Amino acid sequence: INQKLYLFFCLVFCDKTFIHSSPMGEADEKPSNNGASPRYSSNKVADIDTELSKMKASLESRESEVVSLKAALLEKDVLTKNLEAEIEKSKATEKKLVASFEESKVEIASLKVRIDGSDSSEEEDEDDSSVQGDFDIESMKSEMESTKESLAQARDAAEASSLKIYDLLEEMKSVKNELKSAIDAETTSKKAMDDLALALKEVATDCSQTKEKLLVAETELESARLESQEWKEKHEEARKEAELLKNTSERLRIEAEESLLAWNGKESVFVSCIKRGEDEKNSLLDENNRLLEALVAAENLSKKAKEENHKVRDILKQAISEANVAKEAAGMARAENSNLKDALLDKEEELEFAFKEMERVKVNEALANENVKKLKKLLSEIEVAMEEEKHRSLSRQDSMHKDVEVVEKKEEKKEKKKKEKKEHSSEKKEDKEKEKKEHTLQNIDKKMIGKTCSFSIMKLAHNHHHNHNHNHKHKESIEEETKAQDSNNNGNSNHTDDSVEGSSPPSDSYLFKGSIFD
Repeated sequence: INQKLYLFFCLVFCDKTFIHSSPMGEADEKPSNNGASPRYSSNKVADIDTELSKMKASLESRESEVVSLKAALLEKDVLTKNLEAEIEKSKATEKKLVASFEESKVEIASLKVRIDGSDSSEEEDEDDSSVQGDFDIESMKSEMESTKESLAQARDAAEASSLKIYDLLEEMKSVKNELKSAIDAETTSKKAMDDLALALKEVATDCSQTKEKLLVAETELESARLESQEWKEKHEEARKEAELLKNTSERLRIEAEESLLAWNGKESVFVSCIKRGEDEKNSLLDENNRLLEALVAAENLSKKAKEENHKVRDILKQAISEANVAKEAAGMARAENSNLKDALLDKEEELEFAFKEMERVKVNEALANENVKKLKKLLSEIEVAMEEEKHRSLSRQDSMHKDVEVVEKKEEKKEKKKKEKKEHSSEKKEDKEKEKKEHTLQNIDKKMIGKTCSFSIMKLAHNHHHNHNHNHKHKESIEEETKAQDSNNNGNSNHTDDSVEGSSPPSDSYLFKGSIFD
């Protein structure tokens, strides 16, 4: 009975929850036709539906059994009431029989007394009254036997009624226990139905969430495929541009070697400067290799940056603004050579800030590729500017050679005059002339090195965060060298003519701006 009641209440509650949850399930089934729903949720819903159908069937059968049990309980209640009425009647008859039995006992006692009195007082009338006494005794005996039989029958009926009452009481107790168990089963069934309702709601929410996740995953996969194709194309373009840069670097290296050989053929004094230039060019080649490695590292970083596209949008804007600032700074560098050092320092600070931000956020692939494209555009512009500056440097070198020859002629004339006047001061003048020649050659060499090395400004800016400490130390050494050169220029300016002063600026620090020394 407990199981029947439990299943009945479960069925009723499941019907209610199924009716309430049916529109929700239909709403969830509509998007499932459009997209692929998960098999786990569909199987789970199917299992729940089968269980609900089974529970409905079992609850219907047990509901009919409960109705029959209620009818039986009503019949038993009627029987108990009838039996109680019969018991009361039997109790009343028993009381009457007991009263009549007591009266008969009293009559028997009185008869015995009369018999004793009749024996003692009326011996004479024995013959007359014996017949009547015997008749009375026999009648009393017959009455006593009938009363005893009626008492025995009443006792048997009372015992039978008491047994029936005991059986009925036990049945009532069992029925009450069954009712209590049915009530407990009803409470447990309510709890179970609450749990089933919660489970159904969770299943519905899980189905909707899984459908949404599947749709989002499909859109993300399509976008990722498109992005992968775009990045492959961009990677091929970057590889081609890297090959072009390698070819240009080799071409520039060959041109530099040819220029160095030409200078070696002209004068022996340039040997030390040429060696220095070769060392610097080797360092430039190493730096070019480092830049290529940096490009490979940037590509790897761009692959890793797919996961952080949403964080890099603000940084992309900052990088674009910084690239524009870099373009403006490059234009200012071409226009204003005197203010190039301050602009480059500001640019380095901005680049340091940008690199810190890029390291913190791990620049996404789109930003890295866009920056690479912009930097390559800048490199192309710088290469164009470099070619222009090469032409200018060649013209300046020719003018400087002419100026040097004029200065040497003037100095030879002065030396001849001074030798005629003062022979002792000839050695000092020769030393001064050698120093002047070395100084002019150093200036020319510095100009050549600065012009040939200016094309690596932006590449070095990309690799700036790898060798920032080295550049800082190198800057300090450059500042010391520039101070020493300024002092030498101030010491030597007293012995040169106006033509030499016009050809060489007061400080040659601008020659090293934009070169490897920065």
